[in-house]
Amino acid sequence: MSFVKVKCPRCGEILTVDDERTTWNCRFCNSAFRVEEGLRLYSGGEREFIIKSGVLTGYRGNSQEVIIPDGVTIIGDNAFENHSEITYIFFPESVNAIGSYAFLGCTGLTRVNIPRIGFSENIMPNNGSILSDIADYLTAFSKRRCCIGKGAFGGCTELTALEINVGAERDKERYINIAKSAFSGCHKLSSITIGASVSKLQPNIFDNCDENVVFDWPFLYRSAECSNVIRRRQVERRCLYCGGHYKGIFTKKCRFCGRPWRSAT
Repeated sequence: MSFVKVKCPRCGEILTVDDERTTWNCRFCNSAFRVEEGLRLYSGGEREFIIKSGVLTGYRGNSQEVIIPDGVTIIGDNAFENHSEITYIFFPESVNAIGSYAFLGCTGLTRVNIPRIGFSENIMPNNGSILSDIADYLTAFSKRRCCIGKGAFGGCTELTALEINVGAERDKERYINIAKSAFSGCHKLSSITIGASVSKLQPNIFDNCDENVVFDWPFLYRSAECSNVIRRRQVERRCLYCGGHYKGIFTKKCRFCGRPWRSAT
């Protein structure tokens, strides 16, 4: 048994670990990570990423699993385009916007978990100076324009599972502006989970998803227009969340997922 130094992908602390282990728990942030990834980061692997002022503009690596460094706030346009070897990407909570065509053509990508994207709805003055209030307002307004850009995950033909803001700021509203074509060509997308901090989505975002897609989002009934599949389920009076049929007379519940009947608004 020998020991090597690694860098925690989550908090950046340097650790000494057993090199015969495949995974390790960081004693500082208590997160689990792959020892191989920690070794890569400690030996300068972050040079795989081209980052300037918090914007990740390019990727030079060839890993199947990619951990984006903490502190990155924006994934730039075309940053990971055509990296078909990538199967999973871990986004830190610092990322709040993904540019146009950022992952276009990543045909190996199967799962995406975006823990905390978007911006707060609150752009009221914070009792600072007039100039700082104006600056804060303009910054927040400009950020509202796009959180996930056009074609961001376009052509990710193997993408099956998507998670957005799961468990992030459940007590605060997050403004999520997703381009209509962000998930174009993602025909295998069959599981979509969205946290309670997101209460609305724009129309037609998930029009390309699998016909049997399962949604786990408490406010889906408010945004039935987000997917043509959900619109069909609404017309056919099936469960919006899983497509199952309802049972019961006075209290209708889905036969498959058990959710009570609720009409879209």
